[in-house]
Amino acid sequence: MPLYECASTAGTLTDQQRAEIADGITQAHVEITGAPFEFVHVIFPELPEGRTFTGGKPSAPIFIRGNIRAGRTDDIRHTLMRRIYDLVTEKTDIEPTKLLIAVGDFPPHWAMEAGMILPATTPEAEQEWIANLRATAGA
Repeated sequence: MPLYECASTAGTLTDQQRAEIADGITQAHVEITGAPFEFVHVIFPELPEGRTFTGGKPSAPIFIRGNIRAGRTDDIRHTLMRRIYDLVTEKTDIEPTKLLIAVGDFPPHWAMEAGMILPATTPEAEQEWIANLRATAGA
């Protein structure tokens, strides 16, 4: 269920950059948290020019907000942010000062995917949830 929202001013990112960033965020999340890749969601809302401001002045930043389940350590969160920062600065020509990344968490029971409330962040609960999800999808 991790959801990463990469908001930018229209025209800031190309289709290829969006695809590469989505793939990189997915890979980072899977490698760092152990979550199955098919549950990582990345979206790219675009805002019209003149709708983003920094310090009260028009700007063209990239804002990335990741929502992950509570229970991950600060080290995991910081590692995710660093990987995403490195990825986006590598794939784009954005000035580092125009890239904002925040990864917040929420209690698992506040979200649902495929009609199932998310499990606690423990290997046992995750494996049971995935098995139930796959059994339901195969039914």
